Amino acid sequence: MISALKPKIAPYSLFDRLALAEHDGTSFRGLVLEIPSAAAVEISGIGGCDLVVIEDTHADASRQRIDEMVRAAYSHSLCALVASEADPWTVMTRLDTGAQGVVLKGIRSVQHAIAAIEGAFFPPHGHREANKPLRFQFMSMTEFVEWTARNVFVCIAVDSEKVLGNVEDLAALETVHGLLALPGLMGCPSWSSAELSRVASAAAIHGKRAFLPSSFAPEQQHSIVKMAGSDRALLIDAYQSTAQYLRATQE
Repeated sequence: MISALKPKIAPYSLFDRLALAEHDGTSFRGLVLEIPSAAAVEISGIGGCDLVVIEDTHADASRQRIDEMVRAAYSHSLCALVASEADPWTVMTRLDTGAQGVVLKGIRSVQHAIAAIEGAFFPPHGHREANKPLRFQFMSMTEFVEWTARNVFVCIAVDSEKVLGNVEDLAALETVHGLLALPGLMGCPSWSSAELSRVASAAAIHGKRAFLPSSFAPEQQHSIVKMAGSDRALLIDAYQSTAQYLRATQE
């Protein structure tokens, strides 16, 4: 009886959801989560987001907390990427949460990116150790290795002049699927419109996705994932708006 209840359908991937949105002609919206809480993920899902990027720079989240946030994402049919320092071990442990992919921060060169990405894939494509997140336990290890090779999404944070200078070469890597440039978030500088356009162009030329502010509208619309900022910033804005409203009504 227990075996009959085991799931038979592999978890969806970010590739699946992006392709579906493109097929349906619908927008795909994302949000950076700086508040390490499963409730923040749930609110994102209720609010109509399609993707969350879990970022713990401002509040160091434990492995257990990230696990809980990824599970909450699945429960609301959200895709979840997890920010990661650019070393293979950290990349591997981030993906062990069951997240659909990672956003690599602090890349110093193309070779550094290649070395870090090896932590995302199993041999012969990388050096990830044999382990399966709970959500994938119904798969054999061979099936999970094949699923990972097809579906793990690797995104590079354009968080320095070095990364921007190499953005075309990084986008050309087969194991890189996206570029993220969000001024003031994820460690990104305050990129100009021209610099954001360069990121968008590099992604479009190589058939990759660019994760850019929703306010930015370049020509390569089909390759853009619109990001609404961060939950922390939205919460601050909401508090300020509420305070202004209360002060106005009390005058």
